[in-house]
Amino acid sequence: MKLIRDNKFKKGVLAVAISAALTGCNWFDDDDDSSSSSSSSSSQSTTFNVSLGNAPQTLASASFDWTNPLVSMMSQAYADTTGLDETNFKVVIVDADGNAVEVFELTADQVEESPAGSGNYVIEAPGVPQLNCVIAVNVDGELIVEAGDSLASSNALFAPTTATDIDVDLESTVAYQQFLETVQTNGGFDAYDVDDPGQVAAVEQLISNVEQQLEALNLEDYLSDANIDLADLLSGEEVVDEEGNTVNFETVLNDAVDEIINEQIDDIQNATTTTIASLVQNGGLNWFWAEADTEFSQDNSPYNKDFDELEVERGAISSTGEVFYEYDFDADDWTEGESFDPTSDDADDDLVLTAEGWVNSSDSIEVVSVNTTEGTVLLQDSAVNSLQLEVSTLQALDLEGKNIEDFLETNADEEDLATFIGSDAVFGAGATGVKISVAAVNDNYTLWYDEGEDDGSCWGNANELAADRGGNCETVWVNNSEGPATALTQLVTDTPSTSDTIFNSTVAVWVDDVLVELVETTEVNEETQATTTVRTAQFFIYGDGNTTLFVPEDGSTPEWSYASPTGLGADESLIVLPIPEELMDEMDSDDDEAVRIFAVHDGFVRPGVFVEAGAVEDEGGEWVFNATAANNIVDAFDSIYQDVFLVDCFYESGWDDNAFEGLGAPVEPNTLKAFEASVNDEECGGVVSGVDADVLTANTWYDDGDEVTFNADGTGSFFEPAETETDTDQTFEFTWSINSTADDGIPNGTIEIVIDTTINEQDLIFTERYAPVGYDAEAGLLSFKAFSTNSIWYFEGSDIPDGTGEIWSGTLSTSQTTSDAGTVTEVPLTAQ
Repeated sequence: MKLIRDNKFKKGVLAVAISAALTGCNWFDDDDDSSSSSSSSSSQSTTFNVSLGNAPQTLASASFDWTNPLVSMMSQAYADTTGLDETNFKVVIVDADGNAVEVFELTADQVEESPAGSGNYVIEAPGVPQLNCVIAVNVDGELIVEAGDSLASSNALFAPTTATDIDVDLESTVAYQQFLETVQTNGGFDAYDVDDPGQVAAVEQLISNVEQQLEALNLEDYLSDANIDLADLLSGEEVVDEEGNTVNFETVLNDAVDEIINEQIDDIQNATTTTIASLVQNGGLNWFWAEADTEFSQDNSPYNKDFDELEVERGAISSTGEVFYEYDFDADDWTEGESFDPTSDDADDDLVLTAEGWVNSSDSIEVVSVNTTEGTVLLQDSAVNSLQLEVSTLQALDLEGKNIEDFLETNADEEDLATFIGSDAVFGAGATGVKISVAAVNDNYTLWYDEGEDDGSCWGNANELAADRGGNCETVWVNNSEGPATALTQLVTDTPSTSDTIFNSTVAVWVDDVLVELVETTEVNEETQATTTVRTAQFFIYGDGNTTLFVPEDGSTPEWSYASPTGLGADESLIVLPIPEELMDEMDSDDDEAVRIFAVHDGFVRPGVFVEAGAVEDEGGEWVFNATAANNIVDAFDSIYQDVFLVDCFYESGWDDNAFEGLGAPVEPNTLKAFEASVNDEECGGVVSGVDADVLTANTWYDDGDEVTFNADGTGSFFEPAETETDTDQTFEFTWSINSTADDGIPNGTIEIVIDTTINEQDLIFTERYAPVGYDAEAGLLSFKAFSTNSIWYFEGSDIPDGTGEIWSGTLSTSQTTSDAGTVTEVPLTAQ
């Protein structure tokens, strides 16, 4: 399993710590009429850690249709969230309509900001996590809400008590509103077991997934591109963007969230009792991992993007070990990679600190125990018994009938894998998925280990040999040094930099693509003359030959320390360096790399990580599957969809005129999924509004000399004038329509043209899909991105796979402009 084999953990606690013993947030008695506010206590209470972080700048155009005006919440979303007290908060039981059924007033000793000024609050609330129980806050003043009031009209932000750690923000409010709409559709909360651990956990995951989706968007960029000022929107006034669309905060939430929410609500209704323990005992658990990163290429290929990384892997873990496969894109097939047999694998992986010192792990997993009661599995490295992981069940689903692509793409860890799945594929009978949490059992200090390539070089560099580095290529370099560091003192300076010129001068350590200056100074108390050693860290972000000092948003000062854990020699220590959370993405760091370490081993300073006992790899969880579901995914996998990652805003036509007896064909076919992704790419602008049937039928259009006519009855024609004296004019009749829904994979607003004809005694069906990406009514220019297919291309043995076609860009014009030479002049692409 990728996450287990790489030991990727995330420091923190389980996002959902709920057992079957939970009884609900029902602090009022069963015979209470629940019609008035209550301040009664309960024999049960829960401590909630509530974070009120400001809304991220992540909102874009939206499709939610609820009646609650989001404008009223925006001042809350961007307000100061510090210094609040018990009057700002309420704990509320709601019904399916979002109305308060019971309101609990908190007292001063039940609300504490911790630490002060952080915007994080510890709230002692009655009851336990439950679907219909929310924590609501008004950051602008006292929260006024009584039984019978609509929570949506209270000018509050809120989140359900589906976990002990809660983010109350705009995303949680949006997600829970949408959840309530689904509750209404399903007949109210009576259709749910409101304190059922599986359903509570599922709604918590719903909130988490919505937050992840919105975090991937950027409101400021969206507004900037459209020349819209945030202050104008916050004022509540309607604003018109560059394309003439009316924008307000009721229309700035992305419709992708709808798909996530619908998928997650469906997950709640399809919960099953399967656990990770039963998977291990019955055929093993199957995992998938995919990563596709692109970069702009410098060649003359049809795309200006190329793959920087393209990897797809899968594996199966059972009581006998792990089998690992990787996809070979050159051979277009799965190949069996390294298998991990705990009885025979060599200990040649990362170094782990044990009581006996640094010991190589084997990277091979063995099952220590299976707890069928708790549904957990204890795993350990076969060479280092202290390197243990506990795998727990967060959620289990019966996947039969669920669309595989939809399921994978609405779970953040599987989004890249979803791209390779055919859009029509569904899970079959008996398919089961289990969402797991993986936590470290013990504190683990790990140094990275790489014994080099087969020729003994480090990363293919013949001038850097593993043998010259103590048999391990993993070393630490100090900036501007001539070789890797051999002592920890080489990494430390007593003179902190005062400018960004660190790249050229100051002692600093390379950590990924960031320079870190480890500063150690001594402070003297003027009264007592006592000395204190102060160790701080300065992070410098490198880019374009320069460095920029990183300053944490909260104004804190990053620190580092020495540690001497058990296993090191009597006079040995190592350096511990926590990475600021804000820098994790900048450094492209995995969750388990949040705390870096540096230690001397075999004569060189080595880099590594520290993972604390209890640290969770992924608070949101990761999905694993039984054999049936895994086989469904493998069968639906198709490498042809890698073109989706390479989509571009403009496509030159790559056409072979001589193919198929002169009918022509694309040189490099593309998939319909790639066409959809290209049109919907935010950087490309998407389908423009204003191009409707009236616009098309009101004009005769010209395309590179061809004449295109759209009739109001849904028919039309292409007229191709003869190019030479021996040619003849040709006219092709077609039918046309404008797509009104994107559910079929074709972008909404796309013009679809179908030509059903016979050429050279061949019955042919040409299909052209024009997605309008730019329209200038005054100039009479319509820019489009097109996807063309021809039925003759698809036969057994053809080089053109079924369903693929050509993506190309062009322009239709209401006037035919010619040059002095009498040939048609290319009309420039507009509004791209």
